[in-house]
Amino acid sequence: MDARSTAKLRGRQRLALAGVLGLCAVVVTAQGARHGQPYADAQSACYGDFADLKAWWPLDEDALGDGATDAVHGNTARHVGSPAVAAGQRGLARTYGKNAQWSEVRAPATGLDLLATDITMDAWIRLPLGSSRAIVSRTGRVALAEKKSSAGGAGYAFYLDSGFLGLQIADSNGRISTFSSRSGPTLGAGGGLLDVDGQWHFAAVTVRRTGVGTGVRFSLDGVGTNATDAAGGRPPALPAGSLANDSPFRFGRRMAGSGSGGSPVLLDNIEVFGRALGAAELDAIRTNGKCAPTPSGFATATGTATAASSATSSATSTSPVSATATITSTATVSATTTAPAVATATEGPATDTPTETGTPPPATDAATNTATATTTPSTTATPSTTPTPTPSPTASPRCTDAPASLAAWWPLDEGAGPIAGDASGGGHDGELDGSAGWRADGAVRGALSFDGQTALVVVPDADGLDVPSAAAPAPTGDFTIELWLRRRERGPALQAVFDKLTRDQGYSLMLSDGKPIVYLASAGLMVPTPFDATLALDGAWHHLAVVLDRHVAAVRARLFIDGAFIASGSAIVTGSLANDVPVRLGGSNLSPYVPFSGDMDEVSFYQRALTDAEIAAIARAGGKCR
Repeated sequence: MDARSTAKLRGRQRLALAGVLGLCAVVVTAQGARHGQPYADAQSACYGDFADLKAWWPLDEDALGDGATDAVHGNTARHVGSPAVAAGQRGLARTYGKNAQWSEVRAPATGLDLLATDITMDAWIRLPLGSSRAIVSRTGRVALAEKKSSAGGAGYAFYLDSGFLGLQIADSNGRISTFSSRSGPTLGAGGGLLDVDGQWHFAAVTVRRTGVGTGVRFSLDGVGTNATDAAGGRPPALPAGSLANDSPFRFGRRMAGSGSGGSPVLLDNIEVFGRALGAAELDAIRTNGKCAPTPSGFATATGTATAASSATSSATSTSPVSATATITSTATVSATTTAPAVATATEGPATDTPTETGTPPPATDAATNTATATTTPSTTATPSTTPTPTPSPTASPRCTDAPASLAAWWPLDEGAGPIAGDASGGGHDGELDGSAGWRADGAVRGALSFDGQTALVVVPDADGLDVPSAAAPAPTGDFTIELWLRRRERGPALQAVFDKLTRDQGYSLMLSDGKPIVYLASAGLMVPTPFDATLALDGAWHHLAVVLDRHVAAVRARLFIDGAFIASGSAIVTGSLANDVPVRLGGSNLSPYVPFSGDMDEVSFYQRALTDAEIAAIARAGGKCR
């Protein structure tokens, strides 16, 4: 990184950091972070602002039958008609031929609905050598990003139209408009046409429906033009309503009326934003590539494993299970809260009233932050010459015993000094780095604050922090990470929470726009497992746990928030994850280190898969006993 870039890094806030995990240097501009190329030898900066990124398909899967993995939100597309694997603009790509070949996110594909928002869609396109202009003109419309019904209704489609760029949008109010790049005299070398030169070309469309400068603008290879109507005349009015529908999302498909002639089309790196990117942002993507959670450098597996399946959420709610504590003597005290109250009762005669000293753990939902307690007097006691005291009730504990196989536990209660001690007895003390700071208002006593820029805790490499191969019987090769997190601001798009990852080996727990995502890497194969559940950005503490059970048939990664099971996904890497890099809390071992923004407490690592009951007990009790 040169001095100018370093000065920018120190002088401006990081608005977004998402990365191909360590294969690049960091350059920050006022519009967002830019990182290096997704290759080890790259020197330039790649684009890393992923605000409102709906989906990105790098198309780097190297097996014909593999689905197209969405690198950010789990919108995996299945391939129809077996589009062929080809060399891409970066990594690999797919060839969509003259017949019925496309890729599809099954209906209703709600994650790709666009409401009354601004839009940007972009893709890399290549027309193979041997295609003539006449052949391309017979290709018809090839979808680059399409979510619309052929029967009409709301939706959108960005497409290649016989070598030109086209857009059709229809809103929920029944308004339909079609736009074209046909009259753009400065667009491409062919007067608005995609060049037939066997090279990759970057195509984009920006739809600005709100604010200043509304309209549609196409861009090809960094040269932009305002859109016209389909015949090259004055652009139509821009529909302003919702584009949401229950249709699948497709790319590579020959749209209605296109026939089966013309040229094959190669596509790579397709993405959809729910906002209007500026010209400088599009140029950064075109010139330097994109940084994102899925590294394009790991597209080829070195074993029998293939690309990861995306996690499918089994629940859409992150609300924890409510608990009710009841104490009975000659009066009844009930406390209902989103986390169990801790109560004690004082023994005494039948006329005594027990006292409650409830101290609920941190609230787990912004809508139910305040616990309520209700005391209801009761006169059900029967007089007796010798009062019989009611035994003390069994109250919810203030802490729960630490589960077995606890390899490391950083309570983060020191409050001062440069060391984060390991309470497990394993001796894995960490050292604070950068601007990490102690806080007194933790989920359990103290906590540690991370500023989303330089704050880190670095724990030296040790065998007890490595994960061996899952070839041996369970629990060998399984592991669990659980901790309390409090997100205080949006921060970078990708944030490393618990990381022991290299390009070839290791594991990492991160947040991608607030959604947990796990990376496993073994023998050069890196597999992301994203979860479609967001850790609330509400200023409250939330318990987060990820369990990797690599001995079940489908190798599961399971996500828990506030003690409740939320989702599971496939994580097919079963080889050794061991490496010689440290554990980092709040940042990645690879550059850029995608720092965490918020507070952490009670960070724990187990050399086995914890059960649902064990995780729920920790979350309910508010911590582990020491």
